[in-house]
Amino acid sequence: MKDNEWKKELISAIKEQNIEEIKKIIKEDKFENFGFTNNKGKTILHFAVETKNERTLPILQELLKLDLDINAIDENFESSIEIAQRLNNIPAAAILKHKLNLINKEIQKQ
Repeated sequence: MKDNEWKKELISAIKEQNIEEIKKIIKEDKFENFGFTNNKGKTILHFAVETKNERTLPILQELLKLDLDINAIDENFESSIEIAQRLNNIPAAAILKHKLNLINKEIQKQ
């Protein structure tokens, strides 16, 4: 799959909350750079937290298995955690903060 094609498909699957398609794309392109940004600086985590429903947390859990920068900021200088908080997507903000805390603990051990 061409570079831009799988990125567009992944973003579409995230916006549509299609977890099966997300898993498929990740599995097919497991050696790709999933930490990419779009032309507005948004990562796939930014897109994932913009929707709040029963599929949001499983999608975030799937995405957090990847090596992604949770602190990445978009053109509005917002991280995915800040967007989740602004949109009152408390479950998404909580899971992202938890992952960030785990990362920080690992860093402190080194």
